[in-house]
Amino acid sequence: MANFTQADLDGIRNVLDKGGSYTMLLDADDMKMSDDVVEALGETLHTGFEMKPTSIIYSDATASEILRLADGWTAVPVRVYRAGGKILYKKLSDGRFEASIVI
Repeated sequence: MANFTQADLDGIRNVLDKGGSYTMLLDADDMKMSDDVVEALGETLHTGFEMKPTSIIYSDATASEILRLADGWTAVPVRVYRAGGKILYKKLSDGRFEASIVI
């Protein structure tokens, strides 16, 4: 589960409320991917990629249930993509991921 700093929480809220961008770091555990996904991403794993959530998040009932049950990072993509934004990820040399939220 993502360990958000107060700056992260404020940055995410600000982007959701006003638009713009915010970049934060995620632990490798927050971005678990199968070997097939890692292979398919190839070099973009380290240069930048987007992992769009399934379209089911645009169902109000489903989104409400996800947000009710979500912990840590799980809720962020739902909120960002429903707001018309996107998240770009990049794996760093230390194993963490940079996540850039843009709305």
